[in-house]
Amino acid sequence: HAPTANETDSWNSWRMKWLVKTPGLGKNIDNHWRTYGIDKLDEKAEDFQVIKKADGNIKVEIQTVAITNTAAGAFKNYYQYLINGKGEILLNHKVVPVGEMPYFLPKIGLSFTLAPEYNKTEYYGRGPYENYPDRKTGYKIGHYQLAASDYYVPYLIPQEHGNRTDVRWALIENENGIGLKFASDKKFNWSVSEYNPDHLTRAQF
Repeated sequence: HAPTANETDSWNSWRMKWLVKTPGLGKNIDNHWRTYGIDKLDEKAEDFQVIKKADGNIKVEIQTVAITNTAAGAFKNYYQYLINGKGEILLNHKVVPVGEMPYFLPKIGLSFTLAPEYNKTEYYGRGPYENYPDRKTGYKIGHYQLAASDYYVPYLIPQEHGNRTDVRWALIENENGIGLKFASDKKFNWSVSEYNPDHLTRAQF
């Protein structure tokens, strides 16, 4: 995610003196991530297989490695897509950190970039306002319908925003009702943003 105000403010840096940081990039926590190259991972495919199953479904298996700029650490990614003829894709995604890692990671997950016309969302989870795992109990679990722009939170410092927790399913679509629906057998976090993390990060400077 784009660094939050707490992660870019040096007031808390005394707690993080033990973190490995690059001189000249500040005392902040996000300097620690940049030192390890978490913001600029280089992901390359190591294996790719397409398997046609007897029931007509297609299974795609992909293995990649995303390397940090220190070359001492990396993330192994295992993707398995099961595609049927009904427009459904079952995805299993496993991430394995290998080697030298930061003390904590900003976020692990998948992001999708869609055309601006896909600006209507619906989800079942906590809301209707932004909430995070460490402060979510004040937000009711329910069925919410929001425009993509409703996820934006105008913080004084541009940063990560718009997360929803304990989501069971979510969809994003255009005016014609065409779009994508996401569902999982486990509760997940979901957010929509009209700004990508790199733009939010650069807007701080």
